[in-house]
Amino acid sequence: MDPNAIAGMAFTLILAAMVGGFVLLFPVSRRLGKFLENKLEDKKGTPALPPAEFKALQETVKSLESQLHRVGERQEFLEKLLSSKQSAALPPKDA
Repeated sequence: MDPNAIAGMAFTLILAAMVGGFVLLFPVSRRLGKFLENKLEDKKGTPALPPAEFKALQETVKSLESQLHRVGERQEFLEKLLSSKQSAALPPKDA
């Protein structure tokens, strides 16, 4: 038998096996990956905070919120003050 014919048949057989394996195993590997991700997420989860720590965290957030509100009010006041000083300092335009 011709060695070139045997090499061609072997190449075709290997190529068909690779394509068939990919077609068959790709959906299986995707399902397995999703399954493992779900298992990992279930194990990891979010640990629940004890009520005392949760209450302390809530109080901290409320104090930060009030501080941010005060800083915002001060900034608005300064912007108004500076804009009124600029408009008063500008000379009137002559027509």
